[in-house]
Amino acid sequence: MELRDGTGRVLARLAVDESANGERLKITSALTGEHAFADALMLEALTWVPDEVLAEPDPGTKEQEQ
Repeated sequence: MELRDGTGRVLARLAVDESANGERLKITSALTGEHAFADALMLEALTWVPDEVLAEPDPGTKEQEQ
């Protein structure tokens, strides 16, 4: 599955990975090719995080802007 921005540009690719013990989500950046894995527990934990926290900008970007 590919996730696109409003202009249709692919930003990330999602795939189920079964190479470890059980299924996990493989998230690959279309921009850099880097990837990360998230298991079911990590994904379930995201449902407990308030939307406001997930929508906050990366704290590192504030330091770079100054």
